Amino acid sequence: MAATLNVENATINIDRWVKANFGQGKKPPFSFYYGGKPSATFITGWKHTLKRAVASDGTLHYTAKYADVSTGLSVTCLITAFPDFDAVEWYLRLENGSSTRTPQITKVNACDIDLLNGKRQQFIVSYPKGSEGVKSDFETRTTLLRSAADSLYLVARDGRSTFHHMPYFNITTAQAPVYKGVFCSLGWTGVWFTKISNSGNGSLKFQAGQYTFDTFLEPGEHIRTPLASFMLWQGGNEYAGNNKFRRFILAHHSPKLNGKLQEAPITAGFEEKASPKPCKVYTCLTADWAVAVMRRQHQFGIKPQAYWLDAGWYTGANEKGWYASVGDWAVDKTRFPDGLMPISQEAHRLGCKFMVWFEPERQMPGTVWRKAHPDWILHAGGEKYTRWQDDTDPKTTILNLGLPGVADWLADSIADIMETNGIDYYRQDYNIDPEGFWWCNEADGNRGKTEAKYIEGLYRFLDRLRERMPNALIDNCAGGGRRLDLEMTSRSIPLWRTDYKWGEANGYQCHTYNLALYLPQSGTASKDCELYNSRSSLGSAMNISWKTTNDSVTLDDIKNRLKEYYELKPYYYEDYYPLLGTGQDNHLTGEDVWLAYQLYRPSDATGYVVAYRRPENTDSTLIVKLFALNAKSDYSITDIDTGKSCIKTGQELMDGFAITATKPRSARLLFYQENK
Repeated sequence: MAATLNVENATINIDRWVKANFGQGKKPPFSFYYGGKPSATFITGWKHTLKRAVASDGTLHYTAKYADVSTGLSVTCLITAFPDFDAVEWYLRLENGSSTRTPQITKVNACDIDLLNGKRQQFIVSYPKGSEGVKSDFETRTTLLRSAADSLYLVARDGRSTFHHMPYFNITTAQAPVYKGVFCSLGWTGVWFTKISNSGNGSLKFQAGQYTFDTFLEPGEHIRTPLASFMLWQGGNEYAGNNKFRRFILAHHSPKLNGKLQEAPITAGFEEKASPKPCKVYTCLTADWAVAVMRRQHQFGIKPQAYWLDAGWYTGANEKGWYASVGDWAVDKTRFPDGLMPISQEAHRLGCKFMVWFEPERQMPGTVWRKAHPDWILHAGGEKYTRWQDDTDPKTTILNLGLPGVADWLADSIADIMETNGIDYYRQDYNIDPEGFWWCNEADGNRGKTEAKYIEGLYRFLDRLRERMPNALIDNCAGGGRRLDLEMTSRSIPLWRTDYKWGEANGYQCHTYNLALYLPQSGTASKDCELYNSRSSLGSAMNISWKTTNDSVTLDDIKNRLKEYYELKPYYYEDYYPLLGTGQDNHLTGEDVWLAYQLYRPSDATGYVVAYRRPENTDSTLIVKLFALNAKSDYSITDIDTGKSCIKTGQELMDGFAITATKPRSARLLFYQENK
């Protein structure tokens, strides 16, 4: 019998479930082919052990080990369970303990499980698209699996895990009046695949893993697989699963500092977006100018939590450009004669942290690290693989994090730069698709190993960096939101979630509206203090890019917008409800629509409604229906701009109430609270 998870109930007895699926003689919820034979035909006969431990935070940790005494291959499944969220997850570690090469290992499903749903035959699978630098980034897709003929198959191409699709799947198994389901997610910062198939008998088969895997292990060699995570949920509306998953992410898959959640900061830059040509990004920035900008911003009341220095501060950037000089990680002494320490010291004097941009995995021609360590470099070339050669520079390379010692060396090198220059926060970018580099350095019959070791090296690098810099925050960019899988959210926060048009307000609205269903922490830029633009950038993180060197803003604008940001910021960590539905068929990217969402804090029954009337919309009124309120209670609703209030019952608000904007291109903000 295949491994199963009963999703008809919203709770799970963890110990009982682990023993039933990982115990002696049981077929586990993973599968692979070994020497051409499916694991289901032999895995129950391998030597088996199962151990259990309880962590100080209440999570349960199990280690299930399966060993083939004849070939020396062992498969260790590392399982973590979260009783407070009815969630369980695992990944595999394959290791060759013999003195000879293993037989071929193929078709590895890190997760292969049947989701049981009683007599119900229909499943609704909702999942977000990835970050492609367009207005529809993170938009929810919905697939209805009605019968055994229906399935969904997705592959994350090109090597960045959330470029095209995101590995978050909310599977709804029952709808009103009680919604139920299971939230499935993957942690793999490479090329993952997922196949979800309706079995036609009240169950759904969920399979996932690394897309390319056809290899063997040399003596002593080991390799890991993607992480698969499952969380059961139920509630009174269709977004109950999303909100439980958001809380799960914050509790167990977000960076912590001294045991507490490390929140995304409000940041500010150095007003270098419009420097004279040929300056690009920060390639003409000087230490004196950076210090002057910080002092001027504080003079006018702009007090961010961190200052953000982006690309171009290093040697060669001013001559070759920020992109072509990646790999020269020495501070440009012409513009920064004393390094970056004067900037960090001024930031600290003003009560702020200092964050600096790096992209250490990509190595450009002629740069210092690439010349110093040519044996650590992965090239993508050769006539057979021309489709993977970089369009702008075929000599672009990446640092092979999968080689022994490279990840630790890189972490120590970055940490040394941070310590020398007083850098508090590390900004990690990755503007290249690595799949071709992995592929071009492998031969047929040995596919997938380079990727797997590279990804494990990436995690080792980030973990080692936090060991060296325990108070640091890691910002995860990757060309704007293209590495947002579960493993990366556990280690980093995306302060720049997409490379969509800088400052385009309507796109920013869409990105918050879509991504907030899955990840509670993400950020974008606030172009200026103008009301519509600034409110379009509201979220848990914010980069303030406001000019203080012209008269386009007033001091009241600055004061009011900052006050608003800081007041709303905590609510983005609470429950979230899109008020106009989700999915590609809703056409929410148009310039002629309304867009609105609800923020709700259950602990004190308060929240906000954020609504936008787009520039070409002709309807001054929008009817919205709120979620999760007490039907019999009275609620006060206050217009933030006018201060006017009214009282409605929770039932009236959930049945529908009107938001009015007399002019197109308006941003409305309403605060509500239960009158107890």
